[in-house]
Amino acid sequence: MPSEIEKRAANLAALPLAAALLVIAIPLLQIDGSEAVFTFKYWGGGEDFNRMEVIRNFALIVGGFLGLWLAWRRITLMDAQTAIALEASSQTEKEHVAERFERAVELLNAEELHFKRYGALRMMKIADEYPAEYRVDAIHLICTTVREIADKTNIEEGRTNLVHSIVTEMVTFVFKAGQAIYDIAGEKPPIDLSGTFVRDVDVEDVTIFSDAIYGCHFAGGRYSRCTFIGGFSKFTTFFETEFRDCNLRRTRFLGATFFSCEFVRCAVTETTWVGCDFTSSVFNVLVMPEKRRAIFVHCDLSYTKFVFSVDGEKVQRLGLSADVRDKRNFVPKDFLNCRITEVHAEPRGFDCNQPPLIISKERRAGSESSFNLVFSEEERVVVDDDVTQAE
Repeated sequence: MPSEIEKRAANLAALPLAAALLVIAIPLLQIDGSEAVFTFKYWGGGEDFNRMEVIRNFALIVGGFLGLWLAWRRITLMDAQTAIALEASSQTEKEHVAERFERAVELLNAEELHFKRYGALRMMKIADEYPAEYRVDAIHLICTTVREIADKTNIEEGRTNLVHSIVTEMVTFVFKAGQAIYDIAGEKPPIDLSGTFVRDVDVEDVTIFSDAIYGCHFAGGRYSRCTFIGGFSKFTTFFETEFRDCNLRRTRFLGATFFSCEFVRCAVTETTWVGCDFTSSVFNVLVMPEKRRAIFVHCDLSYTKFVFSVDGEKVQRLGLSADVRDKRNFVPKDFLNCRITEVHAEPRGFDCNQPPLIISKERRAGSESSFNLVFSEEERVVVDDDVTQAE
């Protein structure tokens, strides 16, 4: 069965023969009349002409056009051959990549951790090289592996440094790959790390949806310029984690735990945190809307610290702009029914608020060590002619 290329070549071979017959036949036509353009007399310029010279000139003209046509046909056939070769090469490459991906899946499913890591690295590379074909599948498979080896209910933190190293690489990849999907298609990425223990993940400029990290425990790490979306439940915990320049205005943390965390220049809105535990955390300048209700609702603020732009060198290093400095201050209504769990665990730093806030404690009913916090603005004193008047 001849191929398409062979058929085109056969058609091309018949064309020179047809052209040659045309060159021989036309000069032999002897058509009478003054308008007979195909006669020797017409092409010879009158009665005195050379028949062979006319035939030669006519053949050169026809041959020139025929040569141009043959060159065009040759280029067309070469382009067709190239396209077929590229298609065959592309198909071969796709098959090779598919084999590489299957091999990576096999390694990812291996029992040994170092094989899993090698398989994950190969899969990440393939997903980066061929995102349209493999990015979504890679996210699904890597998330499945993370849930398998980093389940927070049975992981032993002190004896699993290799596990944490592998998980950190995997989680960093799925966040970045998920952000690429979100940027290109505007769709929520298929990330599911629920119920895992994740340590020391540093990511920048990613969007994190609440169902992607439902029930996760994060230890260490930094989230820079990240956007959090959705409702984060009490099963999600953060330990010594830093949130820097994050957008928290599209989320609500409902009972989440933030132990010894730091929030630096994060943008918040009303009821961003409800029922959260912020023990020993630091709030290093929050960007708040001017008109708002409570930001902290039923939260544990034991041993927390609130830092403001007048606190000295530490905050000056942040390079705060004027609009951020203007929005750094709190008002009493920002805190609704908040509490501390020990008698001397009051939040610190409100003496730098403008105006400063005073915190008083009220013992909670039925509790010996838990106190409700009541925030109020400090009474301002005006001195005039040795007479002190309280405003």
